[in-house]
Amino acid sequence: MKDYKDIFKYLDERNFKGFVSFVNSFEKFDFFYVLKFLISKGKKKDFDRVRKFAEYIFIEAQGRFFGEPIHFEINKDMEYFQEFIYFLNVFIVLKVPFEEWKILVIEAFDILEDLVNKGDCNYKRHPNYQSYTKKLNSILDDIRKDPDMDMKFFDFLNGAL
Repeated sequence: MKDYKDIFKYLDERNFKGFVSFVNSFEKFDFFYVLKFLISKGKKKDFDRVRKFAEYIFIEAQGRFFGEPIHFEINKDMEYFQEFIYFLNVFIVLKVPFEEWKILVIEAFDILEDLVNKGDCNYKRHPNYQSYTKKLNSILDDIRKDPDMDMKFFDFLNGAL
């Protein structure tokens, strides 16, 4: 039987087909266990893996929306997780240095860890979600004070990036 830590390989290699094969190799894929495993360290590489995991969930959900074949089962907790991580994509797309928003990743991982322990990824009900969102917006506001970054932000919003 495969070990869940083998998921690192498929996330690091950005190998969607390998990821799908890995997920389907389990009789019941334990999303919460894998997520807890991925958020256990809180470094840039851990965030990259969590982000890629969320991206694969997004790819699968979008495929279903457009009538493509099902590759693996997704549930509401996976969708909540994907949405929550997506908020941080703005910093990646704008190429903001990780150190400038690292505090958000640490807080996001703390929230995710708590959600995983409760067995419910509905981040909107988490008691720290409002303060986390305020901090995210504050950092984004600071970044947007640079006119070039502000223009990039609007390009991001308009789907140009």
